[in-house]
Amino acid sequence: MNKKLIALAVAGACVAPAAMAQTANPVTLYGRVHVTFESVEATGTGAQVRRNRVQDEASLLGVRGTEDLGAGLKAFFQLETGFKADQNDTTFAARNSGVGLQGNWGSFLLGRWDTPYKQTVDAVDPFGDVTLGGITAALNGSGVRSSQGLWDRREINNVQYWSPTFAGVKVMASYMANEGRTAALNPRSNGASVTWTGGR
Repeated sequence: MNKKLIALAVAGACVAPAAMAQTANPVTLYGRVHVTFESVEATGTGAQVRRNRVQDEASLLGVRGTEDLGAGLKAFFQLETGFKADQNDTTFAARNSGVGLQGNWGSFLLGRWDTPYKQTVDAVDPFGDVTLGGITAALNGSGVRSSQGLWDRREINNVQYWSPTFAGVKVMASYMANEGRTAALNPRSNGASVTWTGGR
């Protein structure tokens, strides 16, 4: 391995992944190691005595890249796998992974990806949807938990469209192919989001 490749790997490992798969570099290795030490206790139903634990908080490793196809069109890909720094019981490439096309009209993606709802909520969660302060844990047991659990997810067999940003407004849409359809069931998950980002 030459020095340039080593430098790329080290630099990429220090960069947290962006919400979208595109990158200015042809191929980038990236990731994060995020572990916390916690003292936890539960009362009431399912009570647990106070105990200490080392808890992984969504550590990950991924590779993403782009290929210029000409005429303002790019192909892009991303393969992302989670791992637990405190143990080893995770599945390979179970995080956001897919391939797509990008142009001045926006981006289309095919693969397994966070729903528009999850991407929008995670962007405003100061805890990044991890630790006991994350939005998923905060909603646990509330009246909206059942709905939140349906939307705050990473869908398989997914097609997504991401618009360019116009005057701070961005649109995302998601369609899950109903590959599991039978005569009795038609599982599907569709969604969209509209976000606005502006400064003062």
